[in-house]
Amino acid sequence: MLNLDWNIVWTIVNILVLFLLLKHFLFKPITEMMESRTAEIENNLKDAEDQKQKASELTAQYEEKLQGAHAEAAQIVSEARQRGQREYDAILKTAGQDAQKEQERARADMEREREEMLRGVQENVTELVLLTASKLSQKELDEESDRKLVDSFLSEAGGDER
Repeated sequence: MLNLDWNIVWTIVNILVLFLLLKHFLFKPITEMMESRTAEIENNLKDAEDQKQKASELTAQYEEKLQGAHAEAAQIVSEARQRGQREYDAILKTAGQDAQKEQERARADMEREREEMLRGVQENVTELVLLTASKLSQKELDEESDRKLVDSFLSEAGGDER
C-alpha cells in the first residue's frame, strides 16, 4: 500500500498554516490597505473631475460675462458717439443762429449809421445852402464879387468842418 511519509504531511500542514497565517495577518491588511488606497484615488479623481467641471462652468460664465461687458461697452461707446453728435449739431445750430443774429445786428447798425450820416450830410447841405443864400442875398453879383463870395464861402465851410 501506500506508504505515507510524515515529513511530507507536516510540510503540507506547515505550508497550510503558514498560508492561513499570512492570509490573515499579511494579505488581508495589505488588501484592505490597497482597497482603501484605491478608493482614495478614485475619490481624488472624482474630486478632480468635479473641480474641472466647476472650472469649465466658471470659465463659461466668465466668457459670457466678458462678452456681455464687451457688448455693453460697445453700446456705451455708441450712445456716447450719438450724444456727442447731437451736441455737435446743437452747437453748430446755435453758432449759425448766433452768426445770423450778429449779421442782422451788423446790418441794422450799418443802416442806422448810414441814415445818421445821410441826416448829417443833409443838415450840412442845408446849412451850406442857407449860408450861400444869405451871402447871395447880401451882395450883388459880379465876377469879382462871385470869386470873393466863393472864397469866403469855402473858407467858412472849411472852418465849420474842423
